[in-house]
This record gives sequence, C-alpha cells and structure tokens, in this order.
Amino acid sequence: MDKTMEKEYKWRADEKLLGQALLWASSRIGSQSRTINMESSYFDTADGLLKEHQAALRLRRENDRSVCCMKLRNTDTPDGMRAHEEYQCEAVSLLDGLRRLPELGAPNDLCERALAADLQEICTVSFRRCAVLLQEGDTVLAVHAASEQAHIVLASENSFFLRFPLSEIPFKKKTAVGVRGMKLSEGDLLSNVYWLEGDNSTEVEFHDRVVHINRLRIGARDGKGTKQK
Repeated sequence: MDKTMEKEYKWRADEKLLGQALLWASSRIGSQSRTINMESSYFDTADGLLKEHQAALRLRRENDRSVCCMKLRNTDTPDGMRAHEEYQCEAVSLLDGLRRLPELGAPNDLCERALAADLQEICTVSFRRCAVLLQEGDTVLAVHAASEQAHIVLASENSFFLRFPLSEIPFKKKTAVGVRGMKLSEGDLLSNVYWLEGDNSTEVEFHDRVVHINRLRIGARDGKGTKQK
C-alpha cells in the first residue's frame, strides 16, 4: 500500500506573534477564501485502550462532512522530533469510521477492539480554519514565519533578485487577490523566496552558484530587481 509522508513544522509563539498571526488570518477572510467550521471530538475507553497503544481516535465535523481519524505515535524518532501515522476516512459516525479505517492501513486488531469496547467522548474542540483560495495556475512557493523587521528576497528563473522590507507588503483586503512582489519580464517566472533576519551573512545556492543575498541592494516592492551574473 502506498503511503504519503507529510511534514508539519510548528513554532512556539508568544502573545505578540500570536496576535500578528491572528490579524494576518482575519485579513484573509473574504471572497478569496473559504471558511471551514470544525468540531473535533476525541474518544477512548475508561481504562485507556487507545492511550495504552499510543493512539488517538477522533471524529471531526467539517462544515457538512464528517471525518474519522486514527493517529499512532511513532516513538523511534530523533530527539526533538515527533512522528506519527495517520489514517482517516469520511464517515457518518465513529463506528462507521472504525469499520473503514483498516482498509486504509490502520491496525485491524486495534480497530476491532475499539469497536467492541465502550468508547467515551474525552473532549471536544471547536475551531475555524480559513483556506486562502489560489487563482487558476497559481502555486505556493514558500511559507515562512517572519518578524516585521525581516527582509524578503525574490528570485526569478532568469536570475533577477529583488530584496525589500517585509513591512512593504500590506495586509490583504477582504475582496483583494493579493499584491505583486516583483515585476517579471515576459516568459520569466518567480522561482525562489528567501528571508533575511538581522544582518547575518546569508548565502544561497542558485543555478549552480553562490549568491550572498544579505549583500543585495535594498529595493522596493514591485520592482524588477537586479540580475545576478
């Protein structure tokens, strides 16, 4: 059975960074986004059957659909990292999901024991996700957590580099698609996005050569940039 590995990175946020993230997210709720209202309920037996197997069982309601998910903790990982297996399927109920999960690779024995046990709801969490919709043909090049003092560096396929302060990018209005970061010549494409924090020396490999992006001249958003030879 083919399995897909998903890597998820999380940053510990203080109150200031959390406030900035919430403001960023709220600015994107509008015609170019889709809001998903979610409610996740977690289940286990009174004697902790799933906890004993380092597993978690969840039924999540997403707008008009329900998804059953089983997560299994993988303890054989390097220090500082956490990995787990995750199996999920659409299901009208928790029992329906437990019957279907083994077909997707979840442990059959654990699913059968959970089906036969008296499962109890441990907790329920309600939250909302805002999915920003891309235009047809658009792709995401990078996602990064950065401070307002950071600089962003855009690089094109034709070796044009543009560096400008991140503060020049305004919060997106509800009805807007976004703002342009760099003017591209006909046939050129944006290929890489880099971030600069502070005055540290930063080297990147681009088209088989080293570019010191911290030495680039600071320009303005929506410029063409400078060609690196």
